[in-house]
Amino acid sequence: MAKDYYEILGVGKDASIDDIKKAYRRLAHKYHPDKPGGDEQKFKEVNEAYEALSDPQKRASYDQFGQAGFEQQQGYGPGFEGFNASDFGGFDFSQGGQGFGFNMGDIFDLFFDRGGAQRQATSRGVDIEQELEIDFRDAFFGKDYELEIKRQEKCPRCRGNTAEPGTKIVDCTECRGKGQVERTRRIFSMQFTELDTCPKCHGEGKMAEVPCKECQGQGRTLVTKTVKVKIPPGVNTGNVLRFPDEGNAGDKGAPNGDLNILIKVKPHEIFEREGDNILINVPISFSKAALGINLNIPTPGEEKIELRIPAGTQSGETFNLKGKGMPHFGRSGQGDIEVKIKVETPKRLSKEEKELFQRLSDMEKERPSFWQRWV
Repeated sequence: MAKDYYEILGVGKDASIDDIKKAYRRLAHKYHPDKPGGDEQKFKEVNEAYEALSDPQKRASYDQFGQAGFEQQQGYGPGFEGFNASDFGGFDFSQGGQGFGFNMGDIFDLFFDRGGAQRQATSRGVDIEQELEIDFRDAFFGKDYELEIKRQEKCPRCRGNTAEPGTKIVDCTECRGKGQVERTRRIFSMQFTELDTCPKCHGEGKMAEVPCKECQGQGRTLVTKTVKVKIPPGVNTGNVLRFPDEGNAGDKGAPNGDLNILIKVKPHEIFEREGDNILINVPISFSKAALGINLNIPTPGEEKIELRIPAGTQSGETFNLKGKGMPHFGRSGQGDIEVKIKVETPKRLSKEEKELFQRLSDMEKERPSFWQRWV
């Protein structure tokens, strides 16, 4: 049964490339064999669908010819008969045939030989998408990680040629080495003879005399691999790091895909990140806000910076430590640290503290505030 790649990814036929990528990442993450409840077969189907729909040329071919020919640009020979404009019931050709569910341009393409069908080209390996959660400190300094991934690699038994060692690659028995077969279809009263991708050899024209026992004639096997990746300083949640050629093996010697790491940074206990700036909320007492104080401010770089809080500082005031924030990702320099002062009101007072606050309150009555003048 032919597969519906759009249905596999859960997107419509009008989906954008971004929509397809988002759907692929979500499903690859969901069905990855390393995850609890993962499904290796569905994981393979998702990869196959993404490989077809993420490439504009393959997608166009798939939309036109279905699964069997999604990697091939088909050619059509002559063979139509009985064409007459009246067969279209007075159809307005200026509308492009859209009201009938097809495009007239597609029909007229069938009237001319476009040079014959091409053999299916070997395709680049499918990218691997994986999420990595890192500590806030590692996002600041950067760190090397070792990841275990599942990826398709060239079969070690047949070395990617799909045939059992000691056997030959021979002409396909279905298409006799042509890579294409003829089929006839009718649209209205017109009959077309088409050249379609051979379903047995998938357009190659060649096939293994005896398929490899290790990979069942696929030329690739699924293995677990440990990959070393370097996480640079300054990464943030949502960044995607690309590691070329670390993805799935390509078809019959074609280049590997890439490994794309989606970064997620864990929250920190006291540091709050806004871009490359870091916010710190620092609580101080009434007395320290009134009299002023020197504070030691921690930084993600594990140094402490002395900051003078002047007398009369109000709750909510912010002080800036220039160039002490997160490193800029991919370029030199750092963001800032913004220290926000929060003046705390004590909830429990000792007898002595109550007496002191009462004395302070009595003294404040002697110099009424702006508000007290109106009440």
